[in-house]
Amino acid sequence: MKKQQQRMIKLIMSAILIVSFTVSPLNLIINAVYDVEGVLRRPPNPIQIPSSISISKGEAYYLDPIYILDNGEYYTWSSSNTSVATVTTYGLVNGISGGSATITVVLHTNDYGTYTKTCSVSVSSSALIASGTYFIENINAGKYIDVEGPSTANGAAMQLWELTGASQRKWIIQIGSDGYFRVKSKYSLKYMRVTTSGSSPGETITQYSTSSVNGAKWALMRTSAGNYAFVPASSTDSLVVLNAPGASNGYDLNTATYTANLDYKDEWKLYDVNSIYGSKSFRTLNTNMYTAINCHGYAMFRNDSPTGWLNSTSNYISGITPTGTIGNNDYSDTIRHTISNKTKSDFENWLTNNGYTYQYEVTFADNGQNKILQSNQYRVVLRTGFHNIAFTYGGQYYPYPAYYDYHFWYQTNDGTWADKHGSTQYSEPEHLSSGITPESTSTTGWNLDFYDTNSGEIAYTYNNFYDGDFFVYIITY
Repeated sequence: MKKQQQRMIKLIMSAILIVSFTVSPLNLIINAVYDVEGVLRRPPNPIQIPSSISISKGEAYYLDPIYILDNGEYYTWSSSNTSVATVTTYGLVNGISGGSATITVVLHTNDYGTYTKTCSVSVSSSALIASGTYFIENINAGKYIDVEGPSTANGAAMQLWELTGASQRKWIIQIGSDGYFRVKSKYSLKYMRVTTSGSSPGETITQYSTSSVNGAKWALMRTSAGNYAFVPASSTDSLVVLNAPGASNGYDLNTATYTANLDYKDEWKLYDVNSIYGSKSFRTLNTNMYTAINCHGYAMFRNDSPTGWLNSTSNYISGITPTGTIGNNDYSDTIRHTISNKTKSDFENWLTNNGYTYQYEVTFADNGQNKILQSNQYRVVLRTGFHNIAFTYGGQYYPYPAYYDYHFWYQTNDGTWADKHGSTQYSEPEHLSSGITPESTSTTGWNLDFYDTNSGEIAYTYNNFYDGDFFVYIITY
């Protein structure tokens, strides 16, 4: 009798604790079952799941019944329409196709028989995310899923790596007819999968050429922080998800029991590879604009540019001309940095005065080259150069001692870069080839050209002139 009373108290307290702010304890007592002597014989239903949910195709939703089982107790779960929604033995609902289904859970207790609750599930025919190619970022590490090696072999491990835009970090995600996503490497064209197709924590994640096994089928579960958890279809006995146990480059991925403990090792964010570089496309110009826009004006042009931005550009350019005497033979790093930092400061003042906000990035290769941008952002690079220039053209000698200049590039929305050389009638915008960046000495943006004013021909080119300081900005508007 004592054990039965303890179980009764546990059932009642479980229900009261869960609903104490929405249902009064008095209501719980009234709904219980008494015998003729007024002795409580059967506690109220302790199962706490929502009466209805709405999910998308390919989405997983965990129905947590709350009540903690005693030894010998268990739940059974079922779906009235498995072609629309399935449910695992622990209450994970998976949206398979558009339609409606009812999920039923039955609690089998040791002392009070069974309790039943139902949940109506509405599944949208649209997939939770659109099929496409994505970078997949781990929230804890700030790094991205990568194919180790990179390798095209079956069994190659999935690991973390910083974002560089390489194809081994791009993933083709598509919804299958069975309602599960497949995650295929853009580099190897093989599928990410749980190696053993099991559902235990600690299993490795590799790539393989087929996607028919449950370990290669993934449902996405939305987390409370607005991220995603990747749940393999092989996770039938407990909520096991894709996990990144470490945060360094090269850490192999595995599976782990989802805990929502805010360390975010098992939470992920997806970025469409076609929209991570901001919103600014490559811009062509009419020839009559060539003399009106220099490298700075071209880099700063945007769809909602402030009124009179051409005048602002001209004022800005004249405003950063170095003043004072610069020793003709003094090309020390101190002088270079002093002049460059004056340019940097004036540029930042111009941004603020003309309605831009900006984020200065300390380095380019580590966190600047392919950092994820938003739709109202784009990236600009400023390089400087300071050299002694002298050349002869057409029989005339042109000395330019202590010549200082700077050049701007901007990154287009497909990841490539663009620039324009000065404000001459011959300088049309240049769209750099894929893989060529402001760090690449092969880009003509590193070279300083002097034009003959009569013929328009290049009179002299100083190669790699802009080899001074390097400033990277994320521009927001």
